[in-house]
Amino acid sequence: MAEQGFIYILTNTADRNAIKVGKTNNLKRRLAEHNNASNTIGTWKMHWSLEVPDTKSAERLALGSLSRWRVEGRREQFKCSPQEAQTEVSVALSKWSNWGKQEKLRREKQAAAEREVRLRQRTAAEQARQQEKQRAEQEETFKMLCQTFPERRAEYERAKQILAGEQSVPYPLRFNDIYLLGLLFLSVFLYYSGEPAVWLRLPVFAAFAYGFVAFLDAKDRFSDWRRQRDPAAYAGTIENFETVYPNGTPPKSPDDLWFLKTQERQV
Repeated sequence: MAEQGFIYILTNTADRNAIKVGKTNNLKRRLAEHNNASNTIGTWKMHWSLEVPDTKSAERLALGSLSRWRVEGRREQFKCSPQEAQTEVSVALSKWSNWGKQEKLRREKQAAAEREVRLRQRTAAEQARQQEKQRAEQEETFKMLCQTFPERRAEYERAKQILAGEQSVPYPLRFNDIYLLGLLFLSVFLYYSGEPAVWLRLPVFAAFAYGFVAFLDAKDRFSDWRRQRDPAAYAGTIENFETVYPNGTPPKSPDDLWFLKTQERQV
């Protein structure tokens, strides 16, 4: 069952920063007990007290609030100023102290304000990092666009000529294509001449084996060639160049790339 009583703070005349905290149901008697103890140096004075409905719980909270100032080996003795002790104990016992309630509320508001300040600082720092990162990316993009402008300009002009019918896309003839033609003639020859001599079988097998590799290579190049003849591919090249280089010239500074950012947002 909870026991009603008092939580008190005592100060000592020999050492102003020597603090005792405890509980009692009689303040005068407890003060006399402290001063009559055989190991007492100086005189203990009553600095502050608070009546509470549950002294056991209140004492635990009070002692815990001053734990960082506790004198080693002494459960109820602390080394701090009386004002510090009174403030911390009052806050710890705020549910029984009007001033403690107000101080606790003030601390909570102050902590919330400090959290808000730290949040704003972190947000500002993050925005600064993002802006720096974006600036670095713009610098890299600016350098890349300047370096690749001649090549992109040539591709742009070629695409315009192909779409206008002024230039064709030649088939990329390679050695493997000629090899396949030769292999075709060899097949016709073997068909009409009959089975080759024994000493020719291995070279013929090797020729046809490489022919399979040559066929795959030719097939891929033929597919690429057909894609290159697609007008949509050249229309995309023209659109990309005119978007990246709206004036037909390389950007003069990284700031010119803001036009590209606007284009990306619109897309």
